[in-house]
Amino acid sequence: MDALQNEEYREIYSGSVVGYKKIIPLKCVKTSALRVRITDSRCEPTVAFLGVYEAAE
Repeated sequence: MDALQNEEYREIYSGSVVGYKKIIPLKCVKTSALRVRITDSRCEPTVAFLGVYEAAE
């Protein structure tokens, strides 16, 4: 997963498997855009829902 910072995307998370109800906590990321890249898959990938939530400080 990449976040747009200073007009360019920077990687903020890299993982090998994302499953049902996978939660990825990110530390203090402020961005106006996120990009999800799927670079390899055993079968055709499907994304049913992607949620982004602001954490309480």
